[in-house]
Amino acid sequence: MKCNYYIDVKIKNLEEEAMTSSILPAIVKISGKVIKSLHSFNKTTEDKNRNKIAVAFPGYKKEYRKFGNTIRLFAEEKSFLEEFLVFLNNSSLEKNINISDVKDVKGNDVINYHCFISHKLKKQAKISISKKTGQSMFSGINPDNYSSYYEKLHKYPNLRFVSQTNNNHFSLFIERKVNEYFSQAINDEGELTSYGFSKKLTPVFLPFFK
Repeated sequence: MKCNYYIDVKIKNLEEEAMTSSILPAIVKISGKVIKSLHSFNKTTEDKNRNKIAVAFPGYKKEYRKFGNTIRLFAEEKSFLEEFLVFLNNSSLEKNINISDVKDVKGNDVINYHCFISHKLKKQAKISISKKTGQSMFSGINPDNYSSYYEKLHKYPNLRFVSQTNNNHFSLFIERKVNEYFSQAINDEGELTSYGFSKKLTPVFLPFFK
């Protein structure tokens, strides 16, 4: 993926200073709705054009478990963002967000490169006995490691969703990785989820600029 174009989706009426002082439920709620809109958009798009828009949070602060109030969306082709803008403007979010025009990414403005990976909390493993070997088997996270796994995920900012298929509530915990240098070869192999985040083993690094 080449990050040629971007748009900024900014949540209205939230002071930037509050990002470091307290958790603002409105940010989590509205950000989640924007990301869910992208997920829905991908589900209704032709296969060849699915999962072509990447999500970044320029105000991400792990130490405060905050995303900031801006969601930045990148795409290789301008038309992908333009089509999503039509989809987003037809949603009920218009009163809560300001959306920029589609802009070119300017290489001279880039500070470094960020990759955003989503993690869904897995359940603690259930132990079963293999009929072939008689040995214990785990399906999930090993109970001995679950506490550290749980604590690690909950250090990341998270978005909350309701499944469209079974109405179950779930969270996506968002990890950020930073690279000082960019490799197009890595991005060419990269893959995005329908929520716009990188897959863990095939990351997509996005330009960071203010």
